Amino acid sequence: MEFIKCLAEQLRIHRHSQPRDVVKMCYQAAFGAEHLLGDLDAAREYFYREYHSVEPVSGHIFEPISPYTCRVNMGAWRAAGLDPSWLFNMFVSSIGPQSPGDETFLQYLTQAEELIGSGTTGMDLEEYKLFIQEYLQNGISPVHHSDTYRQGEKPAYRLADCRFMTLLPVLEKISYLPNREKTTVIAIDGPAASGKSTLGRMLQQILGAGVVHMDDFFLPGELRTEERLSEAGGNIHYERFVEQVLPYVSDPKEFSYQVFDCSAMAMGEMRTVSQSGYRIVEGSYSHHPRFGNFADLRIFIEIDAELQKQRIINRNGEALWKMFHKAWIPLENKYFENFAIKLAADLVVSGQ
Repeated sequence: MEFIKCLAEQLRIHRHSQPRDVVKMCYQAAFGAEHLLGDLDAAREYFYREYHSVEPVSGHIFEPISPYTCRVNMGAWRAAGLDPSWLFNMFVSSIGPQSPGDETFLQYLTQAEELIGSGTTGMDLEEYKLFIQEYLQNGISPVHHSDTYRQGEKPAYRLADCRFMTLLPVLEKISYLPNREKTTVIAIDGPAASGKSTLGRMLQQILGAGVVHMDDFFLPGELRTEERLSEAGGNIHYERFVEQVLPYVSDPKEFSYQVFDCSAMAMGEMRTVSQSGYRIVEGSYSHHPRFGNFADLRIFIEIDAELQKQRIINRNGEALWKMFHKAWIPLENKYFENFAIKLAADLVVSGQ
């Protein structure tokens, strides 16, 4: 969502906004959360103190303020019953420059002036221009919310990268899982280029999860027989996954498995899966029925065929797209259809 639409929506739902609050939003939209984290331990302590002082409230959990950055409502997060550590990890993972900075900030101030000047916000244009004039005399720096905003809106939020907004249905589903002694295992399946690895990385950041990649179980050349490739779901070394991953993936202890190196078409180095209360198994064939019901949550990512094609071309080039189209995608589709992988999933999400 472009900035001006985000600002219009913020002014619509937060009616106590003053010129100072507009400047604060412009600053946060331009700089993200990069200026907010110094001492990690102190930030964590402050976060939990604030989090537990906030009353649960209904409302939007995520409020975009730019194409890059959103505010995450702590009260709404609490009301949804989501783990506060996930929100803190989301905030920390979002630290860093997300947009050009000063130039963008000044552009946002101008766009805000134009919006206020349109007469649709209820804010006085001259009051805004006077505040901006005084503010810029001291250089560009962060500002606090106005007293009017604090009293009327009771803001309690953290900034996060907008890409984390797509995690909400997944995190909600995870939060509904029963508490168990063993590690929670999440398996992410779906077509090539649908975003399985991206979702896995984001969940790794938020949950602190160890990750297993199905690409590491590419079928070796000696097993790529006509008979094997005619088998639904045969295009993966499921025997080795059963041997090297299944016995350990639900145990929180660290474990290792061997990676198949596709560039050399040979077995390669060992990959260590970190100790964790969560494990992500991401990649096509991760819902293979030969693995049984090892996953606590099975996610399927669907993607439009044209978007899939464009992503593969952008990522791998035209030549490899032809290989995907001719060989690998048909094999995946056969697996998906024969075993009703999408229908059997606990959660279906769209590739972003």
